[in-house]
Amino acid sequence: MAWADVAAAQVAVERYVQFLEDPTKVAPADGDAVCREFIARGRLWAGAELLSAQAFRELGVPDDVLLAAGIVEERRIRGRRVISVPGF
Repeated sequence: MAWADVAAAQVAVERYVQFLEDPTKVAPADGDAVCREFIARGRLWAGAELLSAQAFRELGVPDDVLLAAGIVEERRIRGRRVISVPGF
C-alpha cells in the first residue's frame, strides 16, 4: 500500500464526512461523486487507521454506504475471524 494512496483515501473520507455534516455546501451531483469516492477509497483508509465500521457510524456514515465500501466489523470468537456486515 502506497502512502499516496492512503493520503488520497484520507481526503476522500474527510470530504464525505464534511458532506454528511453539511450537505448544503455541495451540489447534489457533487455529493454523489463524494459518496462514490468514499466507497472506492474509504476501506483503504479505515484499514490503515484501524477504524471500525462503528467509528464511521458515529460520524453519520449510513450502513448501506459502509457495506458498499466494504467496511465491516471484524472480531474473533475462539480464535476464528468473524465478520459482521453492517445492518445485519
